[in-house]
Amino acid sequence: MITPCVLLVMHYSLPELAYIKEKHDNVKCRQGDIVGMLSSSPPLDVVFINGLPTLNHSLPRILQAIVRRCVPGARLIISDTQGRDQLSVHKKDNSDVITGDLPDRMELEKVLRRYPLQLISYSDEGDFYLAVLKVCEDENSKA
Repeated sequence: MITPCVLLVMHYSLPELAYIKEKHDNVKCRQGDIVGMLSSSPPLDVVFINGLPTLNHSLPRILQAIVRRCVPGARLIISDTQGRDQLSVHKKDNSDVITGDLPDRMELEKVLRRYPLQLISYSDEGDFYLAVLKVCEDENSKA
């Protein structure tokens, strides 16, 4: 039996959530982020984070929430379509909103050692950033 797909969107912006709900009524929308997600929410298969530097949490705290909320085999996609170059410009102009940075490969790999997460793909061009991670069953299945 195939379980129906449920799409849950979490975002801080109420206007953004209203726009999504208006266009796609079957999508569940919640204000917030994965760290504050209710424990009663169903487990997740995929998590997309676009705008990691604007989240008010450390990378380890976000990854801990991902591992807790996702099923083994789930994917985490961290992206920024403008990349590191534009991020530094936006960070100067909006230092109260953009509080973090995009992790470079070495930093990401170092943090991942603490979690059952495997780096599947990584690209850090000046104008594009993408990291794809897989949630493993446990530390021993990170192969």
